[in-house]
Amino acid sequence: MKYSILRGAVSLIFIWMVITLTGCGGVQHSARDVKSNVLGAESWPRPALLTTPEQQTTPGLSVVYAHCKIRHLDEMPSRKWMAEKGDPGEPIRMIAHQFGNGEVFGSGKKRLVCVQMQGYLKFEKSGRYLIKANSNDGIRVFLDNKMILNDPDGHADRYTSEKEIEIKEPGRYAILVRYFQRKGTAALEMYWKTPGADKFDIIPAMAYSHDSNAS
Repeated sequence: MKYSILRGAVSLIFIWMVITLTGCGGVQHSARDVKSNVLGAESWPRPALLTTPEQQTTPGLSVVYAHCKIRHLDEMPSRKWMAEKGDPGEPIRMIAHQFGNGEVFGSGKKRLVCVQMQGYLKFEKSGRYLIKANSNDGIRVFLDNKMILNDPDGHADRYTSEKEIEIKEPGRYAILVRYFQRKGTAALEMYWKTPGADKFDIIPAMAYSHDSNAS
């Protein structure tokens, strides 16, 4: 009987120590650990982390193409597939194109083409920016891995909704553009309204760049 009571007491002490050290769930995470996986509005967008201040970049966005017979960007090959298996082309210096019935960028195709561009978008000063795009057909734009523009289906020329972005720190921000052209005419233009401006302008070529080894 004494040994049973003793074993029970030891077990209770052991359980108490486990709870004290690890928390009720067995593994205790600090509030910092939990929040580290959450991207709150106050921390987005974040400038791209360059390995050194002198990291070499090249003008324009790197680009890859694929033959795609799709009607919606959900059907487009994944970002990873495009990066690994897409056909690379010359960097896109500026997104301000009315292709009409002509070739889409340097794809060699006039229709049934998917385009993926990525690199950096440079914001020269802090403040509130408005960004929008005119496309024909579908487009999605991501800034710092968050989708900011979305007009993903096949359509004639039309503008996306405007997206307001608060830039707290000037610098380069990672950008990804996914676009497809199905048939007929094609267009793709990117605009922004910078802090203090009274109208939208085409985003200038000097704002786009990409890592030199991605050319």
